[in-house]
Amino acid sequence: MNEVRNNAARHFKNHFSANGTEKWYKLDEFLMVSFTDGQVLTKAYYTSKGFFSFFVKYYTEELLNPDTRFLIMKKFEGYKIDVITEINNLQEKFYFIKIKNSSSIKTLKVVNENIEVTEDFVNGEI
Repeated sequence: MNEVRNNAARHFKNHFSANGTEKWYKLDEFLMVSFTDGQVLTKAYYTSKGFFSFFVKYYTEELLNPDTRFLIMKKFEGYKIDVITEINNLQEKFYFIKIKNSSSIKTLKVVNENIEVTEDFVNGEI
């Protein structure tokens, strides 16, 4: 992509595992680079002037920090972690974590050790 700012490309190279799979996109207000590193899909967002804003990672339970996993499984016994969305601006990090059991699907917002249920749906799996 010709519109990638030098400072965005430099920041990306210095902070992320550029493994040749990255693709740059121009969005309304951002430049976004998307890449896969192992089982983790990462999207890093830069302002239109090329300044880093935040990144989002998507991954499964196996890659979740063990302390965070323990905290969730202790509070939501009988649930299985489905997918983790990690949002990080290099100063603070929080998670949106989908958990489910046979009757419910919940989205949790996890910041440090605070857990908030942001969505709660009936699980209609057959």
